[in-house]
Amino acid sequence: MELVELRAGAARLELAPVLGGGIAGWSIADGPVLRPRNDEVLSTRFTRGLGAYPLVPFSNRIAHGRFSWDGRSYQLPAVFGGNAIHGTGWEREWSVGERLESAASLILDYTPSVEWPFAFRAEQHFTLTADALEIGMSVTNRHDAPAPFGIGLHPYFPRGQGCVLSFTADNVLLSGADMIPTESVPIPADWDHRDGRKVGSVALDNCFDGWRGPVTLHWPARGLTLQMTADPVFRRLVVFTPDGRDFLAVEPVTNMNDGINREDGGMMILAPGETLQGNIRFALS
Repeated sequence: MELVELRAGAARLELAPVLGGGIAGWSIADGPVLRPRNDEVLSTRFTRGLGAYPLVPFSNRIAHGRFSWDGRSYQLPAVFGGNAIHGTGWEREWSVGERLESAASLILDYTPSVEWPFAFRAEQHFTLTADALEIGMSVTNRHDAPAPFGIGLHPYFPRGQGCVLSFTADNVLLSGADMIPTESVPIPADWDHRDGRKVGSVALDNCFDGWRGPVTLHWPARGLTLQMTADPVFRRLVVFTPDGRDFLAVEPVTNMNDGINREDGGMMILAPGETLQGNIRFALS
C-alpha cells in the first residue's frame, strides 16, 4: 500500500489515503507518538488498527443506524453492535491534494449511497514539525438542500506503563449495553481527570461534553508529554480506555454519540455549499 510520508527533523508522519485517509504512524526519534505502524493492519486494510482516522460525516454511533431528516426516515448499515458508527470517511479511499515535505492534504468527494444519503466533500490538512502536528478538518455540504454533518478525529495512543491522562469537561454521557447514551450526568469522582489519572485506573468508553482543552498525556518512562488542543467547534471528547489493551483513544468531536437523534446533539445543519471546519493540534515536550 502506498503511503504519503512527511518529515520534519526526526519526526515522521505516514498517511494512508487508500485506507480511510488515516494515519499509519507518527513517530519521533525515540519512538511512536500514536499507535505504531502495523504492516498487517495495512495489508489487511483494517482501518481501526491505524494510528488515527477521520470521523465524517458524524462521530461515534447512530442507534440502530436509523434517523429522520426533513420528513424522511433513513436506515444506514447497522454493522457495529447493531449500530452505524463513525460515518463513511474512514471506509473510503481519499485522494492526495497538496503534497510537500512536511505538509499534505487529503480529499474525499462523497456521492450518496446507502451508507449516508447526503453528498459532501471532506478535507484533511496535515502540517508536521519536529515537535508538533496540526490537522485541519472540514466537511462541505454538496447536497441540494440543508443537511446534518459532524466531524472528528479518532487517534489511538500507546498506553505504556504509567501513562497519565488529564482533561477537563462539564458532563459525561452514560450509556446502556448497546453503547447508546441514556443520560448526561456530572462527572463521577473516579472518572474525573482534571488533576491527571493513571490510564487503566478506570475503563471508559464515554463521551464527555463541554470539553475544555488541553488533553495531556504523559509517559513517565519516556519523559514525554503530549498536549492536544482543538478549536471550540470540537466541544466534546470521546475517551476509550479498554481493560487489557495496549492503547487508549482520546477523540475530539463535534457531535455527541447518537447526536443526530438528540436535541443539541451537536450535528451542524449546513446549507448547500456551507462548510464546517476546525483544527486539532498536538504538541510534544
